[in-house]
This record gives sequence, structure tokens and C-alpha cells, in this order.
Amino acid sequence: ASPRWEPLPENMAALVHEQVGRVTEENFCDVCMLLQNRFWVTRRRSPLNLQDRPGYEELCRWVCEPEELPGFDGFMNRVLLANLAMVVLESTYDVMGWDEPAWTGYVEMVFAFAYLGEVGVKLSVKSFGEYWSFPANRFDFFTTWLLLTTSLLPYLPIQAVEADLSHYANILRLLRLVRILKQLKQFPSVQFMVFTISRIVAAAGDILSLMGTSIFFFCNLSVNLFGGVLYEGNPSLEGTQYAEMHWFVLNFNDMFAALATWFVQVLCEYVPNYAQALHRASRWGSAAWWVVVLFYITTAAIMYELLLAFTIDVYLAVKNEVYEEEEEEEEEE
Repeated sequence: ASPRWEPLPENMAALVHEQVGRVTEENFCDVCMLLQNRFWVTRRRSPLNLQDRPGYEELCRWVCEPEELPGFDGFMNRVLLANLAMVVLESTYDVMGWDEPAWTGYVEMVFAFAYLGEVGVKLSVKSFGEYWSFPANRFDFFTTWLLLTTSLLPYLPIQAVEADLSHYANILRLLRLVRILKQLKQFPSVQFMVFTISRIVAAAGDILSLMGTSIFFFCNLSVNLFGGVLYEGNPSLEGTQYAEMHWFVLNFNDMFAALATWFVQVLCEYVPNYAQALHRASRWGSAAWWVVVLFYITTAAIMYELLLAFTIDVYLAVKNEVYEEEEEEEEEE
């Protein structure tokens, strides 16, 4: 069967042909990987063409250089940190039940218009197509207008809208602060961590699937057998370690609670308190010991330990690969 390629614009195909020329055995794989990507054509500069106007060269360099982290993005990251401090302050007032000072509303407006100014500055240097090609810019664009709208809510005459939406204003502000996390990718330790986790998840897919299936089976079984018996106030639980340690949040009353309960068992090894409490409170108490022990043997003692051993093996392999690459780079330098 023939491969399905993404449609390639004619001018882009001409550019690829100009750069590659004749397809040979040496460059065939490179051409295949190149054609599997999606191409689009857009102008890079804004219609204002500030790059060609005297006096704006410094602004253009501030917005576009260096490519890894332009100076303008670094400045906006500091604004985001100031906004984070503001969010923490407002959250403190909310938690303590204090009335927020009047100036906090004006500061929110300043931050909202600062983010709007960021979008305006970038679009004055870059074209909208170039700006829109980056997912981070799309996220910033939507959250900027969303936060500006929520900041204007107190000034609207509609009290119902103000009461409903302003309640979630702090959550919306925190969404904007997520952009700071993308700056972590420039640190080598973070790059290594992300690369290692992705390799482990990709390589351990079969083990994770088997372990997930086993946990799902035991969650379903425990909800049907022991659902609704582990709760605070049940006289059958008096005198058990489960009740004395106030473990009532760990129960099998629904699938999510059962998942959390079994997950704790995986992390804490064998926990006999579950079986003891279920034996006292459930009419299927005689089966509780078998269920808990069987889960421990199959999932916690075998599958989880295999996953740990596999994780350590993949981690060491990735670490050796990275170490060898660093040595090669040092030798080339």
C-alpha cells in the first residue's frame, strides 16, 4: 500500500526540491521524514513591518532574540511571578475570610492589560500566522481575553453574572501562570527527567496495562462485595484498627474510592486492617482475607515489583545513553 502523505503546498515542494535535489539512497530517509511533517506558508513579519522602520530594531530584537528565550518573554515571566504573588495574597484573604482591599481590583486590571499588551507587542512584530503557529501563543491569546473579561466583571451592572464568574477568577488566573512551566524545559535536569519518564512509559506499556487491568478487576470486585460497609459510625467496626486509625476515607463505596484504597495497598505493602474491618462489617467477610491477600500477591508483590525493576533498568540505560552523548559532544569540542 502507498503511504499517505500530508498535502504539500506547491511553493513548499519547490523549496524542498531546490534544497534536496535528486533523491538518492543516502538522503531517502531524510526526505521521507521531511515529507511526513505538515507544512504551511505564512509571512513572518507583521503588516506593520517594524523591522524596516528606524527606531524599532531594538524592540524587534527584544521580542525575537534569542530564539530559546527572547528578552521580552523573560520580562513577561517576571510579570507572571508578580501575578503569582498577587494570587497567593488574594487566596490568603479568601481562606481567612477577610475583605480584600480595594486596590487589589485595580492591580488585577493592571495585570490583565499587561497581558493584553504582550499580545499586542508580539503581533506588532510577528504576523498573526507566525504567532498562531505556536500552541503556547494560542493558549496565551485565549487566556488573556478570558482573564480580561473576568477582571471587568466587577464593573458590569449584571450582578448574577458577576457573582457566578468572579468566583472562579483565581482559578482562571492560575491557568495563565501555567506558562511558567514551559520555561523549565531549558534546564538539562528537567529535559533528562521528561525524557526518562517518556521512555519508561513507552517501554513499560505492557506491564502498566496488565497492572491497570488487575487493579480495575479488584476495584470492581471489591465495590460489588464490600461497597457501603466501611463508613464512620458503623457499629461493626468498633474495636478494629481500621476505626481506631480513622481510615474511613479508604473504603470500597465507589470505584474511585476503591482505586485510592488499593493504590495505598500497593505503596504500603500488605495492609491487614482492610481484611479485618471487612471481615467484621461485611456479609462476605470470609472472602475478604482471600481478596486482600490475592491482590497483594498478584499486584503489589509481583507486578509492582516487576515494574520497579523494569523502571530502574530503563533509567540506568537512559542515563548511560545521555552520559555517552555528553562525552561525544565534549570530544567534538
